[in-house]
Amino acid sequence: MNLRTTFFVACAVMGLSRAALAEPATTNQWEHTLSLGVTETSGNTEMRMGTASWLSEFRSLGGDLVRLSADGQNGKEKGQKTADNVKGDANYKCAFDGSLYAVADVAGLYDSVADISYRITPSVGLGCFILKDSANSFSVDIGPAYVFEKVGGVKDDYAAFRASERFERKLGAKAKCWEAVEYIPKVSDFDVYNIAGEIGAEAPLTSSINLRLVFADRYQNIPAPDHKRNDTQIVGAVAIKI
Repeated sequence: MNLRTTFFVACAVMGLSRAALAEPATTNQWEHTLSLGVTETSGNTEMRMGTASWLSEFRSLGGDLVRLSADGQNGKEKGQKTADNVKGDANYKCAFDGSLYAVADVAGLYDSVADISYRITPSVGLGCFILKDSANSFSVDIGPAYVFEKVGGVKDDYAAFRASERFERKLGAKAKCWEAVEYIPKVSDFDVYNIAGEIGAEAPLTSSINLRLVFADRYQNIPAPDHKRNDTQIVGAVAIKI
């Protein structure tokens, strides 16, 4: 894949070359990032298309973290809709003394190609930073959740729990790589579950523009009738700091 190779090499090389010039990270302020790029997909959606995403982060001096994100894709091939989805997430980690924190999360998903009219998942939980220093962080959290959804034209809602982990490594103040996985099973039937994960890397091109490469996967064990379980994306993008 030319797209995959090009962005991976660019991110890796520029991340290593710029790390020594990076400035210290700041806290107690919002950081906003707009990303525009190209997505290569397989699964229920198979094509290349444009993609856009937004991320706002706030890190307090006390260790609290707020993440607000949204992204979407829309595309057609030969007059037929091949991509039409929007997802968003609001996540708040409230730090306690030491490595423990409380977390509250609300996620939403719409994907007409996968026949998901909506899926809304609020959750709360407790977590722990297993690793946290100036360059690395690795957190794990778990707690109860509830799912409201309409999939394949059928409405449903059920109690679930949410388990997630996230690792991030800074290569200076502006370059980084990360991975994250989220697992949400139904409490009364563990055959009903959703898993979402991503691996990404980002490196500076200028003081306010980064190159970004992300591989994302969404798996639902019981999809809508006549639809696939797995949806994957490879996104090469330009990330602009607002």
